[in-house]
Amino acid sequence: MHEKFGRYIEQKLTSFPFGSLGKRELELILLKGILDAGLC
Repeated sequence: MHEKFGRYIEQKLTSFPFGSLGKRELELILLKGILDAGLC
């Protein structure tokens, strides 16, 4: 579970230039990762 979450977050965050995502986009990426990994 945690590995799936970590891989998803790493993949998403490295696909965008550093600092280019806003707070809302970061929150949505984290929420989707949590849901997809079955942590929530």
